[in-house]
Amino acid sequence: MTISEAHVRTPGPAVAGVVSGQEAAPVSWPCPGLSPHPLPPTAGVVELDWRPLAPGDARRVLAHTCSCRSTVFELRSLGGRLVVRRTVRHLGTTHHAGPWTRREGERWWLRLLTGQAR
Repeated sequence: MTISEAHVRTPGPAVAGVVSGQEAAPVSWPCPGLSPHPLPPTAGVVELDWRPLAPGDARRVLAHTCSCRSTVFELRSLGGRLVVRRTVRHLGTTHHAGPWTRREGERWWLRLLTGQAR
């Protein structure tokens, strides 16, 4: 199944790519409009503790942000614990924050989507 031109939006500036004060590279990926876009960081945004991924750190993806942005977030699960994976595509880096209990992880995911955490 292919996505028709009518269903693809051209995104504006990558406001979700602002991570730790670094501006994201210009967005060059089409937006299929299927996943949420994180809101811009709010005043008092909480910086998550991002750590490098261990090799072979495979986890089940529960949710993810839109792939049209240069920074993509995924909510992942393994054995009842949740982590958030952050991939900064223009830098080629992948990190994770967590692990948390399911309830804590869902709260951090919501904060990330609403711009309260980065």
